[in-house]
Amino acid sequence: MVNLTSVFVGHNQFEGQIPESIGNCKKLKELQVDGLYSVGGRIPTALGQLSNLEFLKLDTCDFTGVLPRQLGNLKQL
Repeated sequence: MVNLTSVFVGHNQFEGQIPESIGNCKKLKELQVDGLYSVGGRIPTALGQLSNLEFLKLDTCDFTGVLPRQLGNLKQL
């Protein structure tokens, strides 16, 4: 999974949380998670490690808490 550049997950049966291990996907440029009320919990701080991320969409999910300050590290968004 470390070579992934795009992940689009939406409108399906996935459940749970985005794992902190998402931070290991250093080549990720696009992450879209939407239309998944069964995905929730806190937004992982590890997203801030994705320095190549150019597009991030977290929409219509059941996330809780505040946006992690680490998202400020994403200079290419």
